[in-house]
Amino acid sequence: MKKVFLFLLLFICFSYAETVSELIEKAKKNNPQLKKIEKELYILKEKTKFAGKLFSPRISIAIAGSRIWKDPIQALELKLKQRITFPRKLSLEKKVAIEEYKIQYYTLRLTQLQIIRQIKEIAYKIWLLKQIKKILERYHKELLRLYSLANIMKKDGRADDLDIERISLYISMLEKEKIEIENEKLENFAALERLVNSPVKDVAAKPLVPELFEDFKQLEELLRYSSPKLKAVEEELKKIAYSYYLAKMIFYPDFDVSIRYHIAPKIEDALEFSASWDLPIWKKFKEQEIVLREKIKEITIREQWIDTYNFLKLTLKENYIKIKKSKKVFKLIKYSILPKSKKTYQLTLKKYNKGEMNINDVLMVLKEMREMEEQKYREIYNSNVAYFRILELLDALY
Repeated sequence: MKKVFLFLLLFICFSYAETVSELIEKAKKNNPQLKKIEKELYILKEKTKFAGKLFSPRISIAIAGSRIWKDPIQALELKLKQRITFPRKLSLEKKVAIEEYKIQYYTLRLTQLQIIRQIKEIAYKIWLLKQIKKILERYHKELLRLYSLANIMKKDGRADDLDIERISLYISMLEKEKIEIENEKLENFAALERLVNSPVKDVAAKPLVPELFEDFKQLEELLRYSSPKLKAVEEELKKIAYSYYLAKMIFYPDFDVSIRYHIAPKIEDALEFSASWDLPIWKKFKEQEIVLREKIKEITIREQWIDTYNFLKLTLKENYIKIKKSKKVFKLIKYSILPKSKKTYQLTLKKYNKGEMNINDVLMVLKEMREMEEQKYREIYNSNVAYFRILELLDALY
């Protein structure tokens, strides 16, 4: 009983396959890039709390006396000074800080989506490689069966050494492909571990052929209002607009308000109030340059938004076409090509058995059938990758 329990425990430890959702959650906790952006986001959020606030007041103390260490203090002055910025400036400064936070938020979301998409793609690539390996193992068995048949036929004089060598060559080539597939699978596991920053024993992923989106126009509309990349550019545009208005307010005055309390022996104490402000007498070229620079930035970002939107639309369309193509090819392979290939192989094998066809024809049909089986799974993988990329564009990938 203890041996059975130990076996089950070892089986669970070494055969546990993590789901794609579990890997995504692990990446959110462990991925250094995500953690770095989250820390930056926290700092920017804290910054918004202080943006738009007045500077702290300043207190100064002045002591006067001809011989300060021997004679009594002749005068003592306490001064409290506060700079008061034009209220509209403070409001714009806060808005600029909030927009900086939003830009960083959408940057974080873009990075999250990219990492989630990469995890899904790699997990499903591992699934694809597993399916191809199963196909190779199945066709390896078929080649061994064909090898045995050729040896039997050789005894009857219906086959020769060349037939056996050709089959042996195909078996070796298949072994080579199995090694390459296994190596590619290990490379994908390494890439997955890098993304989640943690060891990954196995992945449980079972993709399906996704349903095609019905209305492409609706997808374009969703892209317009959902894309984090577009939102980041839009927030940048808002920030530039606020910065532009803030730059124009360089000509608005800032006030300094101060209270001074003067203490001196034999003289009555004095309390003074004063106010001053910085007011440009005329518009200087330096100030105008700052304003123009912000205006140029606004024009540049507007053009950037148009370029980004056009690029995203093109990417959306490309992946939409890929899904459409993959679905058609998948159905054609599954319901037409593969059944016909299997029937052709059986007929070719019978003719070879009768000595009416050579081994090259049999191997060619077998190879074509194997390639179509692999292609069927590749189309499932391709359609899922295109589907994930559309969801990434629409901020709907979790």
